[in-house]
Amino acid sequence: MRTSDLRTVGQAALTKLADQTYETAHLSVLRGDQIFCMDSIESTQTVRTGSRMGWTLPAHATAAGRVLLAELSDREVMALFPTELISHTGQTVPLRRIDLLAELELVRARRYATNFGESEPEVSAVGVVLRDRQDHARAALSVTAPRTRGDETWMRLAGGIAVTIADEFRGLIN
Repeated sequence: MRTSDLRTVGQAALTKLADQTYETAHLSVLRGDQIFCMDSIESTQTVRTGSRMGWTLPAHATAAGRVLLAELSDREVMALFPTELISHTGQTVPLRRIDLLAELELVRARRYATNFGESEPEVSAVGVVLRDRQDHARAALSVTAPRTRGDETWMRLAGGIAVTIADEFRGLIN
């Protein structure tokens, strides 16, 4: 695939991630302290997570948001979250800023972020970064599963698959 726009590359990466994990895949971008889901491909399994296309969610509580926040410096993250206790919605768990910064260090080392019911109680997720030709993070590719399937073992497996796919599509976005 030659270099192309985010939607074209994102759609191809989403398809591959959904096909390899048998779960719902999402393409999201960071907008301040929120993520916006631009596209989704739903799993064909009977019990599944649905599309989040068009949704805006708190970045600190989602795998897609965390992996994109991990691309920022600690100073930039602190500017997005100026208080010690990060505000939350009714669906997300409260989080101390210091714990978020520690989590982002782990994400940087591991190359993927996880969410085990922090954004929605019954949903697990893994997120990775899609990079452009200049190696800048352009979007997050994530995969979600019901927590009945989305345990720690699934997260490690899905994380490895997602990292491999992100590497395959690295540099294909203009």
